[in-house]
Formats: sequence, structure tokens, C-alpha cells
Amino acid sequence: MVEPSHSPSHRQLLSRAQAPEMGGRRIDAIIVPSARSAPYLRHAAGLAEGLGATLVVLCSPHPRGRARARDIVADLSDRYPLVGLVAVDMPPALDHPMPRFETSKMLAGTRFERRTDTSLKRNLGLLLARSVGWHRVVFLDDDIHVEDPADLCRAVSLLDRHYAVGLSVGGYPDNSVVCHAHRDTGGWQETFVGGGALAVRADRVESFFPNVYNEDWLFLLDDVRLRPVAETGTAKQQPYDPFANPERARGEEFGDDLAEGVFALLDRGGRVQDADEQYWRGFLAARGKLILDIIERTKKLDDMEPGQRQRMLASLRAAYGRLQCAPPDLFVRYLRAWRADGTRWRRCLAELPTDLSVEKALVHLGLAGRYTTRWSEIRPAGPGDLSHLLSALGQEHYFADRLDRQAAGRGVLLVALIDSRPVGHVYLSLEPAEEEDLRRYLPGVPLLCHLEVLPELRSRGIGSAIMTTAEAELRRRGHRMVVLGVDLDNHRAAELYHRLRYRPWAYGPVETTREVVRPDGRTERVPDKCRIFVKKLSG
Repeated sequence: MVEPSHSPSHRQLLSRAQAPEMGGRRIDAIIVPSARSAPYLRHAAGLAEGLGATLVVLCSPHPRGRARARDIVADLSDRYPLVGLVAVDMPPALDHPMPRFETSKMLAGTRFERRTDTSLKRNLGLLLARSVGWHRVVFLDDDIHVEDPADLCRAVSLLDRHYAVGLSVGGYPDNSVVCHAHRDTGGWQETFVGGGALAVRADRVESFFPNVYNEDWLFLLDDVRLRPVAETGTAKQQPYDPFANPERARGEEFGDDLAEGVFALLDRGGRVQDADEQYWRGFLAARGKLILDIIERTKKLDDMEPGQRQRMLASLRAAYGRLQCAPPDLFVRYLRAWRADGTRWRRCLAELPTDLSVEKALVHLGLAGRYTTRWSEIRPAGPGDLSHLLSALGQEHYFADRLDRQAAGRGVLLVALIDSRPVGHVYLSLEPAEEEDLRRYLPGVPLLCHLEVLPELRSRGIGSAIMTTAEAELRRRGHRMVVLGVDLDNHRAAELYHRLRYRPWAYGPVETTREVVRPDGRTERVPDKCRIFVKKLSG
């Protein structure tokens, strides 16, 4: 029989994994369950735009009943014009195809019911990703900051060998109220991976988030043990006061008892099904002793501000009081219902339609009229884009010619679109340069030409995003260097290219020609001189 007691760390359960220096897997979506306003989501929007991922914001109801989704999309799209956005105003509950979980029903109306919608949002995120065909998704809380976006890429690169990969959350530790107090009074207490910064393969996921505190820990389990879970990279949680309201500790206690009890069993080599009534009786007694010990330590701390001491004591007493209301057999019955809910969830996933558009998927999931979307993309233009390009940007001869060259395999015309409207473009020339100096010193190196963004959308990051996409396309084609030319008096463009790590070559300005479009639509080439910039394409 495993001796039940509190485990200050569960990190030994994690798989050892070494992420590649640069993750090569695409992140399809970043999913943010949120109860906050748009400013709290700008960090996630910047990450999504930089990584080429769709940002999905699942919004809790506004206290005054006002919809959040439309305001969030308006704010974020103004600051991050090239991020694809989906924002949903969450209803209190969802019907079919979302299962009715037995774990939720058994706690409904009791003092142990969790009155937040975090689990509902995360489960909805999984169903949406599965329906749309997003494979690699990242769950990110709205109070989590990821300083190095490459850490998210490294996390998803490990998903081929792991069920889930979390980032190590620093800054303010991600713990329960009781575990915060344990640490603050001198106890050893570590954190574990969780849903605040978690990458998963949505097309392979079999588990769900039950409506209980520490739902993310239960998501990581199968019926027996922890699934293969790894940790890589770092994220930072914004600080908050866990002791501000004793209701927080009271609301967390059942889920904290449940998850800490199961994981303590796993730490000692046990299995989930070994958590019988006798085990829970011992664990809950040990938990009670731990909380009483923390209370005594709190009383003896000399360097704690009196008001903070009273708040901590009130929270600990609230947790202890709730603990005394939880009989051991409740945990046995809950885990039995949790296993049955896993079967319901897997049946739901098997029956879920796939390859839907986001809009059709949201309607199928019961969210008609509750979502707002805004789409953007950078992709090679096709013949069907010509009329839209002409309407937005003019230059009929130029675009028709570049599309013809693209069809002949001599180049790639990349176009940036927002809600299907062209807002910018660049041309990647793959044929020998017209300029003799370029052919001599940079043979076979592709040339970026004619970067343009609509005037009203300049200085918004669109040009940089187009260039980044162009470089990625050239890497995909096996190129390791790129070259471009800049008019001698175009200092603004030169500054952009310098920020993007383009450097002047060693051979001075180059004599060239440029196309001029006359008012009557005719084009002609006129002599010109430009500076040449080059960049090595790593990876």
C-alpha cells in the first residue's frame, strides 16, 4: 500500500526530452481562454501574428452582459493586421456535440461545484481544432507571457513523441493557494506543467478537461498513469495575490485534493486505479495536517505584513474547512465518473465532422451568432486574384506579367490579404538577374522585387511579415541567400531591410532600370541606380 502524503514536486514524472534549437513544426492555432479585455490579449496576438498562427479567444460573459468578441477583434486587428482572429462569446453551457459530463453533474449544486468556464473553453478549443483540421495548437492563458516565441515552436516540435508539452512557467509561480502558502512559509514547493502554456496535438488528443480545479493535470492522465509529457522553454505568469479572497482557496480545495492525491500516488509508483477509499482517507488526513502546519508557520512568521498574514490565514482556514466537507468516497466516485466521461469524450471525437471551415465548425458546435472572425494570409497569388489585385493596387501590366512568370516557374508573386482584400505584395524572381553585376557576384541567388503595402496600412508590420514569408518560401525551395535592390533615395525602405538583417554588399551601387507606369497604363523602363542588400537565410 502506497503511503499517502503531500508531494512537493511531481517533476520526476515528466519525460526527458531535448527540443531542437529551432522548431520546424508549424503552430496552427493559439487558443486563449479569457475573462479579460482586449489589452490583456495583445501579447498573444503578437505571438500569433509572428508565428503565422490563428488566434482563438474564448471569452467569458461580460459582467454587464455586453459581448466581448467584437471589441476584442476590433482592438487586435487594428494593432496586428495580419493575424487571423476568431473570438467567441461563450454561453453558460454547450449542448451536443459537447458531451454532458458525469463529473460535472455529480458536483452540480454542491459546495464542490466549480463555477468557472475554463474547462468548457478548453474543451471547445479542442473540438474546434479537431473540426477545422488544426493539428498543433497551444493553449495560452491571458496572464502568461512568452518572451521567446521560438520556445512555442520547440514545444510543438516535440509533439511527435509526446502527448503534450508544457513551457516552464516562471515569474509568479503557478500553484494553488495552499501550495503558495506552503512555499511562502518555508516549505519546498515546485510547479508542474499546466494548461497556462501547453502544446498539444489536437488531432491525436483523447482526453478532456473536467470542470474542476487542476483540470489540466487530469487532462494529462490516461486511466492508469501520466501520458508522455515533456517540458521545454519558459513563460512568465503575471503576479497576483492568491490570498486576496478566501473563496479562491475554498473553490480550489476539492480539485487540489484530487489532483495532488492522484499525482502523489503516481510519484510513488502507484496507478490511478490504486486510489481507493482507504488511500483517500489517508491522503486527506495528511492534507489536513499539512494545512494546519502551514497555519502554525504563518502565525510565527515575523517578517510578514500583518494584513497579508490575516489574508493568508483566512484562505488557509477556508481551504481546511472545505477539506473537512469532502468524504473519501467522493474522490473514488469522481474518478469512476471521470473514466466514464473519458469514454463519452472519445465517442464525441470519433463522431465529430472534420475539414470544416471555422465558421461552419462554430455553428456545428452551437455557437451561431456568438463569434466574430477576421482573416488574413500571405500566399502565392493565383490567376483568380488578378481582378482583386487590380482593384486594390492597380498596375495591370505588372501583375499580369508576374503571374505569367510565376506560371512558367520563373518566380513567385506573394500577396498579403486581409479578409480576402489584397493589402501588399512582393515578387520573388528566380530567373537570372538583368544586372550583369548581380549575375557575376551572386549567380543563382533569388531577387526580391517590388515590395509594396497600401499607404494607409504602412508601419503596421505588414511589410516585415511579407518579407518573412518570402524568406521562408525561399528556404523551402533550398535557397540560402537572397538579394534585393533599393533606390538611393529610399531611406525608409533601407531602414526596414536593415532591421530585417539585410546588409549592403561590397560592390557599391548598381546600374539598373525600373518600370514606370504612365497615366495611360503603358509601362516603360527607365535607367536607375540602386543599392544592393543581401541576407543569408539560416535554417
